Amino acid sequence: MPLISLQFIALSVVAILCSAVLPRRIWAGVFLLLNLVFVFSHLTRIGMASTLAFCAVGYGFIRLALQGKRWAVPAGAVVLVTAFLFMRNYAFLSFVVPRQLLTNVLATVGLSFLLFRVLHVLIDAGAGAIESCPPLLYANYTLNFTTFLIGPLQRFEDFSRQWNEAGENRQLVFSEQLVLVNRILRGMVKKFVLAEYLSAYIATVPTLNFHSVPISAILIKGYVYYLYLYCDFSGYCDIVIGVGALMGLRPPENFNFPFLARNMAEFWLRVHRSLTEWLTDYVFTPAYAASLRRWPSRELAFPILLCAVMITMIVSGLWHGTTASFLIFGVIHGCFMIAYRLYERGLKIYFPAATVAALTKNPLIIGISIFLTFNAASLGYLCFTLSGRQLAQVGAKLLHVL
Repeated sequence: MPLISLQFIALSVVAILCSAVLPRRIWAGVFLLLNLVFVFSHLTRIGMASTLAFCAVGYGFIRLALQGKRWAVPAGAVVLVTAFLFMRNYAFLSFVVPRQLLTNVLATVGLSFLLFRVLHVLIDAGAGAIESCPPLLYANYTLNFTTFLIGPLQRFEDFSRQWNEAGENRQLVFSEQLVLVNRILRGMVKKFVLAEYLSAYIATVPTLNFHSVPISAILIKGYVYYLYLYCDFSGYCDIVIGVGALMGLRPPENFNFPFLARNMAEFWLRVHRSLTEWLTDYVFTPAYAASLRRWPSRELAFPILLCAVMITMIVSGLWHGTTASFLIFGVIHGCFMIAYRLYERGLKIYFPAATVAALTKNPLIIGISIFLTFNAASLGYLCFTLSGRQLAQVGAKLLHVL
């Protein structure tokens, strides 16, 4: 069911109308039915069964966590992550699991986002941040057709609050609806016009030797692929945020002009923001805090922070894809982030605060920062389209130029 298809438009219109006129209890059942129809249109029967089983197993551990079982969170996290790795058939599994046991049949769309949604509910339930998780609300949250495929990563508390506040007689303001419809149309233009046009220029021959490709061509390829990803993903987000908001279940914003980011830390807050916030809350902060408790030393605080940054970026890379190229993506962005933190710390140590503040407001410095960040992001995204061998060739060529 493509987003530009008549089926998706019909499903969205039915969902919007039903959300406005049906009582909450009836709407909950209808919404679940619509979600299942959408999910099933993207999955095989085996994929549908494995996805529902994944949600059910996660919910079982969530119920145990809500009952105060301390072991439920670590045990559930291990089970869910292990199942996720097997279902997506990560490349490294071939070294530890017999090949005859590996399969791509379970590698369904939306599984990465589903994992983070279920883990979020499990962890927050164990921490007491979530006090209840009704099964029907959980099912609609995890299978929500506006966020199922590629996000944004909405928090359960936000979804639950919007669900409860919507009420049975939600007032629909025409001007607000017009803005949302306009956003949906803009999203379709970005995704199905601009992204489709750019996609013709991003194809890469798997056997192409990048030693023979000019550095200018590599840079241009990175620029075009960055623009393609932005138009494709932000366009998708515009569509589903618009549809979700019309139902009273607005997903979080995901993009804020990432091309204007002045450094890699700001870049990650401007692109796929919901993922960045998830990684910060459930990877970076726990890793940093646990390490500080283990090594409570002021001298080690900054090195520990850098290690936590690298771990977070590696998790981000592996979450994006199953091959070595995505691991390289995480490592590259980890290096970019560490370089920025070192630069930031150096400025604070060797220059007065007033000088640092003046530098950050200098138009020339701002322009150079944006230019460097844009190029770094573009080169990083090549990991999404090149093999590990080709990335090594690109890296060797860049080092030679530098």
